[in-house]
Amino acid sequence: MLIMNCEILSCSNGKKWETERGDIEIRNGTITGVGGHCRENDHETVIDGENKIAMPGLVNAHTHSYGNLVKTLGENHPFESWVYYAFLAGCFSEEDLYLGVMLGVIEMIRSGVTTCLDQLGNNETGIDAAIRAYLDSGMRVAIAPMVSDKAYYQTLPVREGDLPEDILEAMRRRATTSLPAAVELCEALINRWHGTEGNLISIHPGPSGPQRCSDELLIALHELAERHDVHLHTHLLESKIQMITAWDFYKRSMVEHLEMLGLLSPRWAMAHAVWLTDSDIEKLRSHDISIIHNPESNLTLGNGICPLNMFRKAGINIALGTDGSNCGGNQNLFRAMALAAMLSKVTSPDYTQWPEAGELLTMATTGGANALGLGNITGALEPGKKADVVLIDSESPYLTPRIDLANQLVYSESGQSVDTVVIQGRVVMEGKKIKSFDEQAILRQVVDRFPGLKARLQPAIEQARYEIPFVNSIYKREIVREVGIHRTAHWQL
Repeated sequence: MLIMNCEILSCSNGKKWETERGDIEIRNGTITGVGGHCRENDHETVIDGENKIAMPGLVNAHTHSYGNLVKTLGENHPFESWVYYAFLAGCFSEEDLYLGVMLGVIEMIRSGVTTCLDQLGNNETGIDAAIRAYLDSGMRVAIAPMVSDKAYYQTLPVREGDLPEDILEAMRRRATTSLPAAVELCEALINRWHGTEGNLISIHPGPSGPQRCSDELLIALHELAERHDVHLHTHLLESKIQMITAWDFYKRSMVEHLEMLGLLSPRWAMAHAVWLTDSDIEKLRSHDISIIHNPESNLTLGNGICPLNMFRKAGINIALGTDGSNCGGNQNLFRAMALAAMLSKVTSPDYTQWPEAGELLTMATTGGANALGLGNITGALEPGKKADVVLIDSESPYLTPRIDLANQLVYSESGQSVDTVVIQGRVVMEGKKIKSFDEQAILRQVVDRFPGLKARLQPAIEQARYEIPFVNSIYKREIVREVGIHRTAHWQL
């Protein structure tokens, strides 16, 4: 393939993005030439890059595909009760999971995402169905099987009498899986899928959150990752209640507890990381752990604003994610970039420390690739990297008049300027038309299937409505506890 005569957007120092006009040559799914003119005559496919800007495909480093089918459920719940609507993923059939992936892929491809990490809780055949959907779509994906071995009440700062016995028993029955079964699931998926299809598919063991896992499970998953040389993915201190829970459980911070267990290592990518102390941040930095910032879901669930400027100052690798559409509303990483940029400005009045737009583009490309252990595969337009290329319409109204391209991509662009998407040398969208699958057929299937899915979810939703008031009582008691740091605007409960 040859992409001819386009503006090629690249970055040399993590901040300053610049363009040069030239060609991009692709052979066997890999970039073999960037810049200049590679006008050989043996290319099977030639794309005219006139009036196009070529940029690296974006990396959505944290999402949950099941959320695409349950958008809006759980509005205006704090995280600890909203999570009941995340538990619904366990009710999904293989066909539901397949369609959930494809629905999210439509959004991601249309907004320039070529790689995502999908943390998905289900059984082996369900996750296989999700992977088949990613293969059909052409999307590069890291699958993090989301596992835990605690009942929900064991993950909260519960006191005697907080929960009636019938709710405790219901939570015990819903306990996700045993330690051996969780490890077996992750290992089976690694053996079958990791590194397949030219590294389009990777598997990252995905403990749901440290507070939801026994120490023994966390240790076993870390050992599994070391044995197979793969990365790990988890939620870390997403809410204030989780910070309180760690102190109640361990008498130390969650990060200190993981360090005591010997589990901090560069294999980890940790999503959210809102309620970290200065000491926690330094520990993550010293172990070269990546943080994935999900600004929209942090705001939607009232969890607060992550200390992005502190992460930047520490030199931590930062990636961006949309989180699931049931708590972030969409799969649009341009929106995540804009929110991350703007929120960083309200956490400090020192404007000299606010991030430049180019840094946000780096977080959404190389930062994401590095967080997923794919830095040698994707995240930049360089010879030797896989050909994950997005062509932007340079005459888009969002980029007109052209003043500062990086700034306009972060603050002005919505994804509507994305014209063509290439993933590992395969054209999955061209001229704004998805080519790798029938988009309209997927949308029709979702519409036709949803009434049946809604009916199947209803018993779980009714049980959630019964249990949530009790969980909210715990939340109201604990949320006012002083923890020494603040990640929300001033308020009184």
